[in-house]
Amino acid sequence: MPPPRKIWLRSLLWSGVVLSLAFIMVLLPVFWKRMKAEHILDRIRAEQWSSMSFEKVSEISEKYGGHPGAFGRRGVPCNADSCRFDIVVSNFPMDYLHLAPRTEFSVSIAVDNNHVTEVRPGLLSATFVGAPPELTPLGAVVSENFVTAPSVLGFSAVRRSGDTPGGSIILVHLTASATAQQRQAAYDFNLGCMTKLMGCKHAEDFLPRAAEMATK
Repeated sequence: MPPPRKIWLRSLLWSGVVLSLAFIMVLLPVFWKRMKAEHILDRIRAEQWSSMSFEKVSEISEKYGGHPGAFGRRGVPCNADSCRFDIVVSNFPMDYLHLAPRTEFSVSIAVDNNHVTEVRPGLLSATFVGAPPELTPLGAVVSENFVTAPSVLGFSAVRRSGDTPGGSIILVHLTASATAQQRQAAYDFNLGCMTKLMGCKHAEDFLPRAAEMATK
């Protein structure tokens, strides 16, 4: 029978191996999801949405697991005359294990009359604050409109505080007259918020460059 010291060291070693494997099993899917979100974000930046058809949007949505329908819901009528595609990537299982609040990168693509009218990406965390705890959103949302008159302001960013203390969202609006620099700032999401332990704590962390340009 091995001496007690060797048994203790062996148990400690195996405990370390088990914990390491468990840690890897949590991190691998989360980092894979972050990479998926990065691919989607790159695709959003690169596409010429204003000239894209319903069929092409449907292909993109299907590639990334999007849900088509009246409000991005499966089973709801959707066609070239009117549809919205929702693509969502979350940080599960970090939220399930209480390592971070639930954080999602999502993209909504609205189609009317076989043309894309709006693309709406967002990076949001859902946190509970206060006593009793209340669910409050924290993060950033961008809305790019392709049917707005050219005279409408090309870029605007505002900070909105929720009814519950601690909640705050950076809201960005883009139109066709936005400059290349403004578009870059609007789509510069910090996807590191998806994999950060305990999550990002401030709205400006989710979309830093646009937050610097936001009004309160």
